[in-house]
Amino acid sequence: LVRTPLFWDRRGPLSDALLPLSLAYAAATYAVEALRPPPRRSQAPVVCVGAAVAGGAGKTPLVLALAERLLRPPRSHTPHILTRGYGGYQ
Repeated sequence: LVRTPLFWDRRGPLSDALLPLSLAYAAATYAVEALRPPPRRSQAPVVCVGAAVAGGAGKTPLVLALAERLLRPPRSHTPHILTRGYGGYQ
């Protein structure tokens, strides 16, 4: 388990000097979130495959197996796979 650094709980001149900057950052973050449009809801069923582990968790083989299963009769669906790719940011 990772512990927080001890200096995070100490007050001092540096933390007092940075307080206005942190308040400005918090206000800007709040403004960006308030101006962001609401999320859209998909009319189609969505399955999201993800994990806390970045690589080697078996996400790609799982997605391929799900897609193959959805293509089989009697309920042949047309799955669509979206990926951000390695190093994606949005």
